[in-house]
Formats: sequence, C-alpha cells, structure tokens
Amino acid sequence: MSIKLVRDVMHRGVISCPPHTSLIEAANIMLREGAEALIVLGDSNQAAGVLSKRDIVKAYAEAGTCDLQNLSVSDKMSSDVPKIPPDIPALAATQIMLDQGLRDVYIMHHQSSGTPYRPVGVLSLNDIIREVAGGCEDKKLINNE
Repeated sequence: MSIKLVRDVMHRGVISCPPHTSLIEAANIMLREGAEALIVLGDSNQAAGVLSKRDIVKAYAEAGTCDLQNLSVSDKMSSDVPKIPPDIPALAATQIMLDQGLRDVYIMHHQSSGTPYRPVGVLSLNDIIREVAGGCEDKKLINNE
C-alpha cells in the first residue's frame, strides 16, 4: 500500500473573493459553492487572508443583520492563512488539521523568489472523508473476493 500525499487527496482550485467583498456577498458565495471558507485574494492573486463561516456567524452575533450591510470581508477575515505543502503524507496533514482545529488547509504555489504565494488547492475535511470512504470501499472489495 502506497502512502497518499496531500496532493493525492486535496482538491484543486479555491473559492475566493477580494477583500472589499461585502460579508453578505461572501455568505452568498459560501452557500452557492458549498464552501466552509473563502480565501481572500489581494494584489497579484496572493493569499491575503481567509474568511470562514464561523467568522460570518460571529459577525452576525456581534452586530446583527442590519449592521452587516456595512462590513466587508477585510473587516472580519483572518490574515493567518493555514498553509500546508502538497508533498507531505495526507495522514500527517490530517493530524495537523486536528491539532489546530482546522476544517481547511490551503496548498500554495510559489513561482519564484519575490513572487507572493498564491493558493492552488485545498485539503478539507470533506477530502479526507472522501479518501476514507474510497479506502473502505477498496478494502471491502478485497475482503469479498
């Protein structure tokens, strides 16, 4: 059995928005795309931050719906983007996610020195669940033969 790496389990592409996006629009994007979080892209498509469903719910609890009209993603995003390399074992990445209480970690591409990191993929809890389900199916097929 070969060891699966993050790049084997992650999904490519990210759901993103610019920092000036309203929180209401960000909530709509998350619902439409089924995303747990949005990566916030700054100049040159570098990762400037991340906005999670939890961030929006917290803003709602603090301000109520009326005051959300005036808030943008940059007001509530975290500038700390959880990053992970694509070439570590998926099992190690899973443990990192559990240890840090993360639902998503981002895979970044760094083109050259001086070029900012840009997000190219995500490893989410759903990706891990999909891997578990696929792995169980493989074992089930083997055991039934």
